[in-house]
Amino acid sequence: RQQQESMSAARSHPLWPIVESFPALGQITGARLLAGLGDDPERFASTRGLLSLAGLVPVTRQSGTLATVHRRRIYSRPLGRAFAAWQLPLRSSSPAAKAWYDHRRAVGDRHNAAVRNMLSGYGRALHHCILTDTQYDEGQTFRR
Repeated sequence: RQQQESMSAARSHPLWPIVESFPALGQITGARLLAGLGDDPERFASTRGLLSLAGLVPVTRQSGTLATVHRRRIYSRPLGRAFAAWQLPLRSSSPAAKAWYDHRRAVGDRHNAAVRNMLSGYGRALHHCILTDTQYDEGQTFRR
């Protein structure tokens, strides 16, 4: 019953058509992603803010000539889990996502880094679509 109420609330959200236009973003994962994003499309000043909240961009600490890059440990767990749940169906059903992942693996990234890079690209596309109020078009977004 609670899941049905959550789904009906997500479907009535003004951003739902945009979220639903992304490949392999099922109803439950899409609703979780939408809940993690919140109601305000202007909430994130930049795409990096959205990706940081989702835990998809690393933290770079620099002092003098020494720079270290670490995994982000403080982020929104529900939003991060929604993106993580999206990655496997996305790679399975989207040729562009599969090509992106395979390219990152060929470059030398390990699995987690390649997935994070792929999800960051789709997170950037999601942020762009939300700000411009346009639906996702894979043919236009990820041409290589």
